[in-house]
Amino acid sequence: GDLLLAVDGAPVGPATLEQLLLNTVNRPVVLTVSREGAERLMRFRPVGLWPLRDLLYDEYLGKMRAYVDRISGGRLAYAHIRSMDQESYDRFQMELFSESHGKDGLIIDVRSNGGGWTTDLLLQLLAQKPHARTVPRDGGEGYPDFERKRVYTWKKPFVVLCAQDSFSNAEIFSHAVKTLGLAKVVGVETNGSVISTDEVQLLDGSDFRMPTRGWWALGTGKNQEEAGAVPDIIVENPPEIWAREGRDLQVEAAVKALIEGLPPV
Repeated sequence: GDLLLAVDGAPVGPATLEQLLLNTVNRPVVLTVSREGAERLMRFRPVGLWPLRDLLYDEYLGKMRAYVDRISGGRLAYAHIRSMDQESYDRFQMELFSESHGKDGLIIDVRSNGGGWTTDLLLQLLAQKPHARTVPRDGGEGYPDFERKRVYTWKKPFVVLCAQDSFSNAEIFSHAVKTLGLAKVVGVETNGSVISTDEVQLLDGSDFRMPTRGWWALGTGKNQEEAGAVPDIIVENPPEIWAREGRDLQVEAAVKALIEGLPPV
């Protein structure tokens, strides 16, 4: 209900707001606003597009974790892999311990993931099977929990979420989970945009991406460039339902599939 009157003392007109906010990122800006008839000054520090996206992303993660915790009765954890790159891999590895440790199951979300290269690294965290057990000198449990393992691995059930906005290596990850029978995949078919490319530089200094390698799924023999990963459980997810009701139908289906496979509390 606030009415914005001025930016740094300059009156706001019908077409001046964007002009007044140009080049204000990371410097203090004073807004004059009218609230319930009384004027007040508010000091802000505008951020750019990418920091804003990061803030909105963190807010989204918080909402989804709380949502999954609520509808699963506290039994399941939620992790979103934003991109198939080193930063997202490191974050996922930490969250396997910080967010997921002690939970009965895990939802791994690769929706809105543009791809990258980390599928096989992620599979090491999810598919590594223990081959022995150890007993330390002072008793207790050793390997396969922490001793002699360089990364924390997930040994409980999980479900993967994918959708039409899962691209490239996020699709390869979805294909791999289904091909190897590691977990159920929930959502809708991925985009079908799987191709390896390398950067090629031209004489004038410009560059472009050159396709270098195609990907075919083992078992089905399908070219992943032509056919996206098809989930085991197909669920459409109209965005207006989240906006109107705060519900994510694909997440709900993933929670249901995971809970049904767990022993009762």
